[in-house]
Amino acid sequence: MTSDLWIAQRLVDLYAGGTGFDYYDPGKGPSGICWASQRSEDVTDIFLRGSATFWDWVKDLMLLPAPWEHDTLGLIQPGFALGMDRCWAAIKANTIGPWRLHGHSLGAARADILAGLMLEEGIAPLGLVLFGEPKPGFQKLADYIASVPRHSYRNGNPTGLRGHDLVTDYPILASPPRYVHPSKLIDVSAVPDLKVDLEYGIFRFHHLPLYVEALGKYEPATSPRP
Repeated sequence: MTSDLWIAQRLVDLYAGGTGFDYYDPGKGPSGICWASQRSEDVTDIFLRGSATFWDWVKDLMLLPAPWEHDTLGLIQPGFALGMDRCWAAIKANTIGPWRLHGHSLGAARADILAGLMLEEGIAPLGLVLFGEPKPGFQKLADYIASVPRHSYRNGNPTGLRGHDLVTDYPILASPPRYVHPSKLIDVSAVPDLKVDLEYGIFRFHHLPLYVEALGKYEPATSPRP
């Protein structure tokens, strides 16, 4: 049986160019979304990449949810949601269910929104495994996808001396109502070395290979997912 560690490793592969997946969409263009799929054990795993392009970063900075309120999912971060309806249509056209959803960073927030779009059609994802997940929307979205089993990991230093993955704190609004995570985050720890410190600065704990390292200590490689 595959594991959360395996998922993190496949997400690293997705950042590297999508080699070895059954289907790969590089997500080119302003509204494009990079994702890939892999079929095993009669389940299709969907992997959503985090920010890697100029347009990804533009979407990350779309902080204010209004007036982009989804009829079913409520107020959601508009950059995270942009293009997700077309992504879901492409998933249905190129893969078969049932599906599990996974992502890192921007991809984690997109997985939350994708779960909502699936539930809206009466299709329940089997689970989500997420890393460095920003807050995708308000309480209405969290409540709507609460029935989907999930593991959402946050990397940090257990001593608290050097912080944690700051992307998991984003977006932040000055007054309520506020963005929320759909569930409590699972804390794991892999402390960055000097090279990662210098390259990523305040986002040093967000580096996806650190999540791979942390999960290698957190769980055996054959442990089941939710």
